[in-house]
Amino acid sequence: MEPQYTPAWIPWSNDDGVPGSMRRLITLLGNRTDVTVVSNQSNSFRAAAEDGLAVAGKRGHTLTPRSRAAAPSQPIVVALWPLLEAMCLAHRITPAGGTLIALQWGDAEQVVPGWAKACGAANLRTDEQTPPPAPELEEGFDLISYEGNNGWTRGFGADHAIRELRGLKQRDDFDLPTLQGAMILRGHRAEAIKRLEGLAAKV
Repeated sequence: MEPQYTPAWIPWSNDDGVPGSMRRLITLLGNRTDVTVVSNQSNSFRAAAEDGLAVAGKRGHTLTPRSRAAAPSQPIVVALWPLLEAMCLAHRITPAGGTLIALQWGDAEQVVPGWAKACGAANLRTDEQTPPPAPELEEGFDLISYEGNNGWTRGFGADHAIRELRGLKQRDDFDLPTLQGAMILRGHRAEAIKRLEGLAAKV
């Protein structure tokens, strides 16, 4: 599913770690200040500012899922090492026609890779597009999303989602991170996505 913004990501590399990812991001952004930085908690912004990402230290340019301030309207959103809640927030505030850049933290973190695969994001390490899901997977994701208007709580929506998940899990190209990313793109909240993952784990 193609979002209304331009998606890009910086995968984790054990060779250069955080410094390498930050150098790529800083080079990409240049001197631009029309940027909102989203992360899991506020200490990530201090660390990023110390690493040279100046906008991360500017008041009014940072958000966490716990922020009380309204989301600033900026054309570029950086999801800085996000977990699920922060990635949902970054997706939600990125304007149509804008750009969302997500940075992965560590090999084990799969929120960003799942989102990147779900939307075919540009890989800023390789300058290649991440292969998006097959049309049959997209169709299944659409059906599951449609059944999730109540957050896949018990009953009709959850039952139908489980039936669809049984079919999708027979496919070699199905995985939970891509399911998670697909639901982020379709606007579902983190709590609901976690509930859906619980259903998928039981199928």
